[in-house]
Amino acid sequence: MERVLCFPCRMVTGQLGERLFSKNSESAFLKTGFCNWKDATRCFEKHEQSACHAEAVGKWSAYCRGVNVASQISFHHSDNQKQSQAMLLKLLSTVRFLCRQGLALRGHTSDSGNFATLLKLRCEDDSVLRQWLEQKKSFVSHDIQNEYLELMAHHITRGLLNRIRAAKYFSIIADEVTDQTRQHQLGISIRWVDELFVVHEDFLGLYLLPKGDAETITRLIKDCLLRSSLLITNCRGQCYDGASVMAGHVSGVSKRIAEEEPRAVFVHCMAHSLNLALQESARQWPIYRDMLDYLKDIINLIRASPKRSAILADLQIQSDEFSGKSLRPLCPTRWTTRQESIHSLLVNYKFVQEALIEIADSDKSDAGTKANGLADSMDTFVFYFALVTGLLIFERTEQLSKLLQSSSISVSAALRAAEHARANLQSYRDDVSWKSMWASCISNASRLDVDPPTMPRVRRPPRRIDEGALPCTQTIEEYFRVVFFQFLDNIIETMNERLNQQCLQLYATVEDIIISSANNATTSPETDGCITTICNHFGSNLDERKLRLNLQMLHDLMPEGKVTERLSDITDQIKSLGPAQRLYAEVSKLIILLLVIPASSATAERSFSCLRRLKTYLRSTMGQERLNHILLLNVHQDETDLIDLKSVARDFISLNDVRRNVFGHIQ
Repeated sequence: MERVLCFPCRMVTGQLGERLFSKNSESAFLKTGFCNWKDATRCFEKHEQSACHAEAVGKWSAYCRGVNVASQISFHHSDNQKQSQAMLLKLLSTVRFLCRQGLALRGHTSDSGNFATLLKLRCEDDSVLRQWLEQKKSFVSHDIQNEYLELMAHHITRGLLNRIRAAKYFSIIADEVTDQTRQHQLGISIRWVDELFVVHEDFLGLYLLPKGDAETITRLIKDCLLRSSLLITNCRGQCYDGASVMAGHVSGVSKRIAEEEPRAVFVHCMAHSLNLALQESARQWPIYRDMLDYLKDIINLIRASPKRSAILADLQIQSDEFSGKSLRPLCPTRWTTRQESIHSLLVNYKFVQEALIEIADSDKSDAGTKANGLADSMDTFVFYFALVTGLLIFERTEQLSKLLQSSSISVSAALRAAEHARANLQSYRDDVSWKSMWASCISNASRLDVDPPTMPRVRRPPRRIDEGALPCTQTIEEYFRVVFFQFLDNIIETMNERLNQQCLQLYATVEDIIISSANNATTSPETDGCITTICNHFGSNLDERKLRLNLQMLHDLMPEGKVTERLSDITDQIKSLGPAQRLYAEVSKLIILLLVIPASSATAERSFSCLRRLKTYLRSTMGQERLNHILLLNVHQDETDLIDLKSVARDFISLNDVRRNVFGHIQ
């Protein structure tokens, strides 16, 4: 029986010896020959429309024109790889954007998440991306997304750790937090100083705490340092809160680490110390304790109901005296930020009074009863006086708190700021300041229809212990003056006890010696003894002979006739030397050792704020590894913006042969 072959298909596979890559190739038209003449028309049409025939026609036409088919195939494959590389970079940039902004990648379904939706949006302006994604759907799967996150997070971590290791000396900042799923986490950050004396505090990650004891926390911190290739012998400071687990002098975390590295001095977070000082003082004096409780209840009562909030808003809108400032809730855990809450009530005092009276008249529930009692408390002069004087104090301590939370502040600068804040508070203890404040308080209270001040009822002692002495009589002004001065004295004393940590005095001495040496080349016997103490403390880190020589040379470095008061003036002069900075190597090292000690653990607190934004009740099933990767990208936003996506893409491609075939090598 006669058989026929397809001419272009046969010539390509036979004469040219080329291979057809199409999967639907038919051997009857290529090798054995076609002989099904009953169905010939349909079979011919089917073969003519097949991908195999189209490929053969293209290759035969190229051969007839003298084009090298092998080079054409190679060029086509190379072009596809370049296109795939460009698409991969777009996928990585999409993931980077979402993580930097703290947005969820996934949704309830694979097509409803931010990642998939953002890609669809980009496809509207890029038809090439849309066609490529239709063919390569596997490169946007959940597992692949995790790989993208891991590679980018590792890219940031490697960069951070390389810089920390180059700086050599560092300090540990750690704090505990409970996340949305009630899991106990330990956040670890590292403080270090570069060669230009710039202070850095970098978050490294969160670690699940199976137990909250000192042994477990210490083990996790040491494990983190080991994984990061950071030697504990280079640790010069540790900063935690004042919990006994962290700060215990017998078996706390600070004690356990100090046993391995005695130069790792422990700092009780000075921002926490200030909070505790104010908390203790406020709770010791009834009028300030009651004022804070009433303040919280008043604001919460109004803000808890849209109806009650609307009553206050209507009163504010109808008045020409409204300043535009709304009520701010009182945060129970941040005592130094309460001044915003007190100030918001003072500027809205009249409106809040009227709102509480209206609520008490119209609301027949428990809220009405509570509003009536709170309105009565606002009519008392004691409450108004406590608000005014409390605002005066808390405004100044809040400025100190914000300064202590700065990541670049040194312990010596923090101690000076605390001393300045205490001196500022002490200035209000003179008669002139008191007279002015008392007159203003009386005038404003009268304007707001607050009851005039009265003396509290004198409580007589029991007769069995009463010796018949007459009770001490005071005027109303003297009584409130004594209350305010006692509260002020208590705050100043408590701040002094909590902020002047004994271990930090050495570092304050270090800064004083450096500044005095810059102003005067001669040294006193007292200074000589301090230098010896400093060198003994830091051991092999400092060469005492070279340090003394550097301190003597420091005066010649400073501008003539200018008195140096800040450490930054000295560091600016040393940096201006350029390569000659090595002449002052020991002084530079001493300054770095001074700056590397953290004053507060605010960096850990900021990372916890980021955690609360990322791990919400809608994202509560996020795994620990994925959480850490996203957290690193979101916390280090500047580093995330500078990620070399081509480097990340090369790491992604190198993981298996399939990716190398699809993407090739990125230059």
